[in-house]
Amino acid sequence: MRNSVPAPANSGAGEQIQDGENSTNFFNSDEWEESKHPRKENGQFGEGGSSGKVEKSQRSDKIRKRTRKEVQLPKDEYARVMSELNTNLTKEQRKKKSITKAIGNHIYKIENKGFNNYRIVSKKEI
Repeated sequence: MRNSVPAPANSGAGEQIQDGENSTNFFNSDEWEESKHPRKENGQFGEGGSSGKVEKSQRSDKIRKRTRKEVQLPKDEYARVMSELNTNLTKEQRKKKSITKAIGNHIYKIENKGFNNYRIVSKKEI
């Protein structure tokens, strides 16, 4: 059962809805100051109200930090590894999302995203 308890008039407290143990305060129009939220001529919010813009280099640094690392291989080694994976993976290995495979003098950890779609996560010399 939901009970609605309006705040007394002119109290500035807003409306509070109570539902069992949960309680929510809703927006109070007395707290809104239009001067802190400028609008463009078409009514959309314009600039202002934020603490400032983030520089492009700061944003791109954050994005780079979120991406997973991948080992970059020389073209010839990359071609050899991809060929080996496409040719010699077993049916069981093809079903797994993560594979460890010894190729040449190295052990590669690979993220399997499907046939001919692999991401090399790490490479260690044997």
